[in-house]
Amino acid sequence: MHGRYLGFADKPMVAVDILRVRGGKLVEHWDVVQEEVPADKTPTGNPMFPVR
Repeated sequence: MHGRYLGFADKPMVAVDILRVRGGKLVEHWDVVQEEVPADKTPTGNPMFPVR
């Protein structure tokens, strides 16, 4: 799961949660939250999170 969060910090934040489920139960969880990097500052010129 991923999301873009506004108002949580001074700048937009992007968060990713990775879940592993076995037998209908959550067995592992990883996450990361970081400041969004503008598309013109990324190596590819693509945004971190697709803006719709």
